[in-house]
Amino acid sequence: MITTPDRGKTDLTGKMLGEFVLIERIGEGGFGVVYRAEQPTLRREAVVKVLAVRHAARPEVAERFLREYEELIVAAT
Repeated sequence: MITTPDRGKTDLTGKMLGEFVLIERIGEGGFGVVYRAEQPTLRREAVVKVLAVRHAARPEVAERFLREYEELIVAAT
């Protein structure tokens, strides 16, 4: 799980997270920040949501974050 400091304080645009290059910050919400990204190894665009660090230590928030991810994967298939 990737985390970022509290909302609005850190912009990870241009950084590499795993296989993804964060291209543009496109939104933020209660959980963290959403970026448009590229995955160069597969030559495709993606969306990456980065959990705010203040939530990483809260198991219920981390579980909800992961559940949302799983729901998106199911919806995409």
